[in-house]
Amino acid sequence: DYGKLMHEIVSQVETIGDVPEAVTQKVLSGELREDEKELTVRQLTEVISQPGVAAWYSGRYHVLNETQVL
Repeated sequence: DYGKLMHEIVSQVETIGDVPEAVTQKVLSGELREDEKELTVRQLTEVISQPGVAAWYSGRYHVLNETQVL
């Protein structure tokens, strides 16, 4: 499921700079195809760059993902 995969990737991101590595890990694990990598990085970067969200991924804060919260 695409939504679940995107959610899993974002859960590995603390700053916007972490997006490419988080996506690469999903490619290496076989959960995402290599030909989907560039588009996925671009889309996720756009999403977390949106006003109201970007500050969370700016490096000024420690991001608590679901794993850390639970």
